[in-house]
Amino acid sequence: DVIFCRNVLIYFDQPTKSDIFNRLMRVNEPDGYLFLGAAETVVGLTDSYRICPKRRGVYLPNTAAASAAPSFAAGGLKAGALTGR
Repeated sequence: DVIFCRNVLIYFDQPTKSDIFNRLMRVNEPDGYLFLGAAETVVGLTDSYRICPKRRGVYLPNTAAASAAPSFAAGGLKAGALTGR
């Protein structure tokens, strides 16, 4: 899986960004990627993702954090899982 969330998070406050990262982590595969814009980062907001070495704006799921998060793999993603609806 690849999630592109470029130049979106700059419009949200810190708690909302943290919540979005944690929600994205629940649907991202352990070997997936998260792409953010140049002005965006996960540093200081979440432990769900870690920096991909030598790749600016690319993040990898933190498998230690993933084991603590609920998985949607077996039943598929339910409608509204990312929006909280």
